[in-house]
Amino acid sequence: MTNSNGIQKAPRVQDGSSVWESLSRWLPSRDHDSNYWWNVTGPHMAAMLEEAGYSKEKQYENLLIHYHWTVPYMGQAPGADGTVPWKCLITQHGLPLIYSWKWNGASPTSRPDIRIGFEPIGESSGTALDPINQRRTRELLDSFARRIPMDTAWTNHFLSTFYDPETKYWQAKEAGVPLATTTMLGYDYLHDGMTLKTYFFPRLAGQRLLPMDRWDASLRHILSEADSKVGTKALDAVLDFLKASTEGQVLVPTGLAIDNGTSSPTGSQSSRLKFYFRSPHTTFASVREVMTLGGRITGLEAQLQSLHQLLEDVTGLPSDFPDDADAPVHHGFGTGSSPLGRAAYYLYYFDIAPGAEVPDIKFYTPLTHYGQNDLKSAQGVTSWMEANGRGSYCANYLRVLEKVAGEKTLETGNGLQSYLSCLFKQNGELDITSYFLTERS
Repeated sequence: MTNSNGIQKAPRVQDGSSVWESLSRWLPSRDHDSNYWWNVTGPHMAAMLEEAGYSKEKQYENLLIHYHWTVPYMGQAPGADGTVPWKCLITQHGLPLIYSWKWNGASPTSRPDIRIGFEPIGESSGTALDPINQRRTRELLDSFARRIPMDTAWTNHFLSTFYDPETKYWQAKEAGVPLATTTMLGYDYLHDGMTLKTYFFPRLAGQRLLPMDRWDASLRHILSEADSKVGTKALDAVLDFLKASTEGQVLVPTGLAIDNGTSSPTGSQSSRLKFYFRSPHTTFASVREVMTLGGRITGLEAQLQSLHQLLEDVTGLPSDFPDDADAPVHHGFGTGSSPLGRAAYYLYYFDIAPGAEVPDIKFYTPLTHYGQNDLKSAQGVTSWMEANGRGSYCANYLRVLEKVAGEKTLETGNGLQSYLSCLFKQNGELDITSYFLTERS
């Protein structure tokens, strides 16, 4: 049985907003800004947790985490024109929060995981007291360190090696150089606990990107300290690829992410070290070259073909679209507050964790550029899921998007879904994640 959008129906779960309504009835009202963010994002979170099959206990727990440790850190509510004083770098309209739905695998017991990424913002963000907006991030890290097992040694190292003294950024701002996002946090709401992540976007005073030799020195110190014998092997493989491959030579480093700690008994106790890059090339040939690390990683042909099919389904490209042609931009080109919105691009990360011989590699396509509209993008990923025996939560995902879109219909616009990512797992599956925003213009 299918619905009007052509997606197989899943049993409709109870309205997740009932959990949000139950909490809202008893939680104290706060200031105008916090109340705004809770009323906007609370129902979204409730719907995602319910539709992804979380237990009632975890729905309440995760919504309480959202109420206490996200909402008060989201800064000022948007003004009448929809803008906010401090604009987050990675979202199209500068809002501080992005949702993600990590899709279930093929196992009948597999369920989606809900995650968020957000930039903590305070009253002093973007002022002389906190020009690059890191105080609220540090405050939250300290709060979580008292609640879940955490190690902040890596965080402290990267904060001390990736940035100039804060006074230099303020001096540059006074000279006309805009300030921008330098750190973010990520919460992975697993079904049995939570993992906390920190994201770093190094930028020298004057908006200059961090030079590769400074990236290398900072990363090599951490990796060698963690494993003196093979700690840097994955990093060395990436650096060799950046030098030797024509596709590697055009990659621009943009960020780093680490795992700080987890309360999940099944979560990994060792941190990933995710090194992010942007590529101006959007051909599938370039994707193949990066995902295989220039031929250094073999045995991926079946997964590459599956990724090719996924991109066809999501973007609407014909099956005979040339592998050496850049993907056509449908929407979002030259729009949005993010500098990434001003040019065609793909994103990748290389997980260069200590001890790995070669990195795990994740690919991201920005649906704001390459999606047709929000409904067709959703239908594309859900049709691929169903074709690969993973369709149990497809209708649930569509209901979440409709909840977040509110009065705006999915078929009349593009931009709610921001990214679609793919990582090749060792068991042959594709690890797929959909990213979407709190609202669409």
